[in-house]
Amino acid sequence: MTVKRKRHLLLVIAALLTGTVTLSLRTLRAVDSEAERELTIVARQMAFYVNGNLQPNPSIVFLPGEQIAIEFINRDRGVVHNFVIPAWNLRTDLLKGDGSSERLLFQVPLEPAKTDYTCSIHPTMMTGQVRIR
Repeated sequence: MTVKRKRHLLLVIAALLTGTVTLSLRTLRAVDSEAERELTIVARQMAFYVNGNLQPNPSIVFLPGEQIAIEFINRDRGVVHNFVIPAWNLRTDLLKGDGSSERLLFQVPLEPAKTDYTCSIHPTMMTGQVRIR
């Protein structure tokens, strides 16, 4: 559970104890189950880098049904890029290489699979694999 979610849960519990909010336990469980995993994917030097890792275009592993938030940032000065997972019909807009960013929110499919992620403008250089375990 992220720090942000823990704070939210503590605020909800405090409100329940003081009687200012009425909330069922089922709702509390729903808040926790919707926690999302956050990834930062940066385009630079004609490659993707994930969460500060130095390996270009790494494999990204997701769990079935996982909630994902990807922050895509283009730091490739003077070059336009996007981030696309074609098999899942996910894509960012084309972003300028001035630090522009876009956030993708999605739920991972439930079946184990392998597919590619890519930049639609530079698919021969900027491609990696997504795996669902």
